[in-house]
Amino acid sequence: YFIEGRLGTKHLGELRRARRAGYQVALNLHFVKLTDQGLLTALVAPRALKLTGHHPRAEQYRFFFDHIGRRERHTTHLSVHSLELLSEVVTFTPPLKTREAWPTLVLSDERRVAVRAELQGLGVHGRFVVIHQQAATPFREWGIENTLELSARLLQYDPSLSIILTATTLLEPRLREALHSADPRILLFPASMDLLRLSALLAEAALVITPETSIPHLATALGRPVLELLPDRDALPVEWLPIGVPSRLLAPERHGMPVATIPVAAVFEAACALLAVGPPLPSQTS
Repeated sequence: YFIEGRLGTKHLGELRRARRAGYQVALNLHFVKLTDQGLLTALVAPRALKLTGHHPRAEQYRFFFDHIGRRERHTTHLSVHSLELLSEVVTFTPPLKTREAWPTLVLSDERRVAVRAELQGLGVHGRFVVIHQQAATPFREWGIENTLELSARLLQYDPSLSIILTATTLLEPRLREALHSADPRILLFPASMDLLRLSALLAEAALVITPETSIPHLATALGRPVLELLPDRDALPVEWLPIGVPSRLLAPERHGMPVATIPVAAVFEAACALLAVGPPLPSQTS
């Protein structure tokens, strides 16, 4: 269901469509604009058991929700938080397991085969590392220069590797220019608006190195090892960190420093550790 922006008459069609489904439990995982979320929940599922997470002004929102959770925010991954919240009011027999709440993304064989063909066209035939270049702001990005230095070290560490860089079309010209004089095993995966194509690429990677953006969520859901470069070690986004996969988190040594100040040596060390312990690649047969 597509409900964008503030709740309004433009959403009536989607609200009716959701309401007809007759949901018995409505679990709201938005922690802001709870008045809007409460109205949305009431319109979609008037007879459902309505749940939302802990809020410092819980009494203010009890009008909209039957149950407000006990666990405070920023204390566990959102998938675990969700499972705990649901288990506070619903008894499951047998009990749900934490793994059942982990993010998952299932890709079709057609998607996987198409991306494998693209990789072969680029000259990639073995293990590869994806290094994503972009984040919401330049402050959160690690930078092309750091990426090329890391890539050179990884290729020296394991000459059989390929390094694949990903970014939006806005950054592609700069990347192509930087790769003119780089090792030919460092490649650019052409950007598109197709997130399933990007996901199929991540699903084949031996390791995904990325700043804090949507990429670590996709990689986690696909079961791939993740090395995430975060902007602030004192304010880790606990709810959104990788879960259920081998992972490492790195941040600048001092608060307020940009992600680009994370040393290449530290990223290289963490990457080598993850390459050594990461899960095997998915089967190459469709």
